[in-house]
Amino acid sequence: MKTLLKSYNLSDNAIRIYVDGLGKSPYTFSEIQNTIPGLSEKEIKQILNELVEKSLILLVNPKYSESLPHYITVPPFTAILNSITESSKISEDIETKDSKKDLTLERFQEAIYQDIESITGDLIDAISTQDSSVQTTEILTEVEDNVKKFAYVILNEVIGLISPLKMQSAVDARDFNKLINSVRQKISESEEIVTNMFTQFRDIVKEMAPPDKNSQIEAFKIFIRRLGESIEKRVTEIPIGTGSIPSDKTESIKKSLNNILKSYINVNKASMEKFWNINNYEKIKEIISILFDKCTDNLTIIVPNIKTFIPLEKLELDYSEDLSSEKKAITKKTPTKKSEHKGLSITKKQKKEIEEKLDLTAKKVAELKGFEISHDIAEVLSLISEVNPESAAIDSIQGWLNRLLVIRKHLDSNTQYLLLENIEIWKKDYFKVKKKEEPEKELLDELKEKISEEKPFSIGLHLHLISSESHDNKHAMAFANKANTEYLQLKNNNVIAILGDNSYLIFGVYHQTSFKPTFEISGFFTTYSPMLDIFKPLIEDIKNKAKHTKEIEINRGFNEIIENINDYPGRKISKRLKRLIDVAFEKDGISLDILELKLLVGKLEKSYLPLDDEMKEYIINELNKLNKKFSTLELIYPPEFRPSILEEETEGELEVEITSSEIESLDPDKVDNLFELLIDKIDELKGVEIGEQIDKFIEVILKLQGYSEIIEWKQSLSTVNEPLEEPFKEKIKNDLLSWKKGILQQSLSSGVSTKEESVETYEQSQRIISKQETTASIFEEEYTSPGLAQSQFEDEENSSTTGDSDKIDTKLEMKEFFNKIQGNLGELSGTEISKLLQNIVDIILETEGYSMALKGIKDWISKLRMIRTPLETEIKEDFELEFLKMKQKYSTDDDETSLDFSPSFERIEESVEEGGSGNGETLIDKFNHLIQNAPNLNGNELSENLQDIADIVLQSHGAVAVNVIRQWISKLRSIKEPLEDEIKEEFLTELENWKEKLA
Repeated sequence: MKTLLKSYNLSDNAIRIYVDGLGKSPYTFSEIQNTIPGLSEKEIKQILNELVEKSLILLVNPKYSESLPHYITVPPFTAILNSITESSKISEDIETKDSKKDLTLERFQEAIYQDIESITGDLIDAISTQDSSVQTTEILTEVEDNVKKFAYVILNEVIGLISPLKMQSAVDARDFNKLINSVRQKISESEEIVTNMFTQFRDIVKEMAPPDKNSQIEAFKIFIRRLGESIEKRVTEIPIGTGSIPSDKTESIKKSLNNILKSYINVNKASMEKFWNINNYEKIKEIISILFDKCTDNLTIIVPNIKTFIPLEKLELDYSEDLSSEKKAITKKTPTKKSEHKGLSITKKQKKEIEEKLDLTAKKVAELKGFEISHDIAEVLSLISEVNPESAAIDSIQGWLNRLLVIRKHLDSNTQYLLLENIEIWKKDYFKVKKKEEPEKELLDELKEKISEEKPFSIGLHLHLISSESHDNKHAMAFANKANTEYLQLKNNNVIAILGDNSYLIFGVYHQTSFKPTFEISGFFTTYSPMLDIFKPLIEDIKNKAKHTKEIEINRGFNEIIENINDYPGRKISKRLKRLIDVAFEKDGISLDILELKLLVGKLEKSYLPLDDEMKEYIINELNKLNKKFSTLELIYPPEFRPSILEEETEGELEVEITSSEIESLDPDKVDNLFELLIDKIDELKGVEIGEQIDKFIEVILKLQGYSEIIEWKQSLSTVNEPLEEPFKEKIKNDLLSWKKGILQQSLSSGVSTKEESVETYEQSQRIISKQETTASIFEEEYTSPGLAQSQFEDEENSSTTGDSDKIDTKLEMKEFFNKIQGNLGELSGTEISKLLQNIVDIILETEGYSMALKGIKDWISKLRMIRTPLETEIKEDFELEFLKMKQKYSTDDDETSLDFSPSFERIEESVEEGGSGNGETLIDKFNHLIQNAPNLNGNELSENLQDIADIVLQSHGAVAVNVIRQWISKLRSIKEPLEDEIKEEFLTELENWKEKLA
């Protein structure tokens, strides 16, 4: 073979590349390059071009993998033809004997037959071992089973949550049986859906499968046979006497061999479509390198590790310190310069003008709407900019200006407080100059150079890189600092998935072989669009599981809670915080900050209702404090607080409203939560990791209690770098629980009086919690089982030892609360009134039990809690009417004159008797007028007309009847244009219903 190829003027390296590839699967450039590692890329390309020109290697760009050229080594047809052609030339040595010619031809023919035999065996072996779609089918079968298991586990968890509720007396077990049966039905349906989905996939794979191997092998045998017959025939035609071949015979041989070559290509055509086998990381590197040049929008790369799979030499990453670090270094090197504003001075007149304007603006905060206040803020900004263009207060003022421009109503109390607080800060900061970092010019130029030296692909191409490498890995940090690049970590990842511009796909697995620690790659590359559509969701799911840095995760988690503070119930917030506890634990281990997070979770996890404003403010303040300790990133500005909207809870559990009181941080509570946190993590950690956490744990305990004997475990586990056996785990858990018990006993054993006081306090707190849980469940549900309510109140009565005398005292106490509201209604703020009403409701629940009338009172408690000023006239009149009904029903005061505590009641009675609005127009007239004009009015105009109707309905039918109308008033108030057809139709239907019922 080598003699034949040398006669074709091939170099040793070209012969080596050709012989190595003969009879094997198509090669890529990187695989050929590995054949002779010492050659440069340029030299390899020259050799390949030579082999392609001499038709010994074919360059193929397959239909579904055109972005990755492949090289196919074919039998040496052209070398044989060249040898025969050369032998046909007339020899210059006339004296050459015929016997020598015969010997030469015999050897030549024998060599050809040996080549044919070798080629036949190699080609048949190569075709027989070609990859089929079986591997792809096996991967998808495993994915299918995992999806089914996942659906089964999730739905069974739902059953597990629901089933215990059957034991509660207040819940109808039959309803839950129906629910459980429906969940089980969903399980079987989900399995059918998954099965159908993967059946469709298998059909696609079958359609894409290559032809039957046996027929392919037979085609190759025929091809080889034809080759041998053709060569044998042409060789025997050589005229031995003359030692030459006629030119027409030479052309015949050339034509015959070219036809055989076409036959070879046709036989191999099926294996060059749709899928290309990926079985080594060099091929993956080559494809990634090509995709960096081909892709223009998005490139997602998911690999087990960076160094092995990414062509780092092509990207020219910057492994110096990240940009932020360099900026910090520059700041440290550069001495702080004084402000360049020489002699910045503000006259007394200017100072007085600014301060007077700020004071005037502060007075208008409670009176004007947001966009109206923005005019004054703009004037303040203009004044300060004239005096001090680089004032430290300008950014803050500009931020408030932008925010107020879009607020079309009066500011809520929380926003008013924040704005007034900022105005006070502006008074102090408006004459200060904003600090600037002025780096040295040379270093600044250096930074600009680095930014400008970005690779061309980074300008428009967005790269998403995911691997198992930690965020502090040098390659990961280099990618993270690159423009338009996002790096995420996915621990223990063995998936290889590359998706470029939704057009190119690599998918495979990187798995350990039976010969540890070697690994092998099994995957494919394609641009076949049906396959891309199947794998895109799977790649997206992997991306969603990958994680940012711990700092970013915590910051984003806090931001999500703040952004949804008005809508998330306490339980949902607690679930978000639990996830962040795990992230914070991975970041820093056990600390007091994690303990604060866990305490916050404990206070929120039993609340199924949205938070009140006081609790929202508390949560936001706590998150801001914790964010400063966990992250250097800023949190978003909280949204404007709005009234909580009660949402029905579908899980069927009793709902508990969280109290708005400040969370108490008692030492025993901290200790209990701290131990629970550590014990939960023991099963997940290795010995060394447990030892490290105990070390940090001791530091926390020392801050809380003083000392610990658990240090012995820390010392003994410090060298155990593997998971512990079960007995040791149990022993550690028992020792930790014993330690917990000792600390708690020590904290509670300071004296008998302290003990009794703590027990009494505990019992009181339990009664309060029980009462709050009962109250919350009553007001959230339209109906509560009398048996459940009775059993709850019987528990409270049995635990009480006061007897009938207590009932008398509570009646007197309730009367006192009624009188306090009545006597100071014009002076008390809404918050103060709501607290007094809550006390009255608590007494009614303890003494008389639940009644539907309490729901209306609870609505008023929620509404008044947000009002921190004395009530406005309209709200005050509405409340007086409800208060009158409540006092008539529950107060023990028989003095009728005590009910006439406001002149507004006289006006109400007069207007009710008149049955109209005071201008001669009756309620039915107002309804007819509004129905007639509704199609042409804007939403806010409809809201005003509806308000007139609501005032009359309130006086004639009470607060309950007007409740639905007020919801529509709120809904329409923000619509500044005619209603859409769907809303208009719904509104007119409601008007007709109200007209029929109320007028």
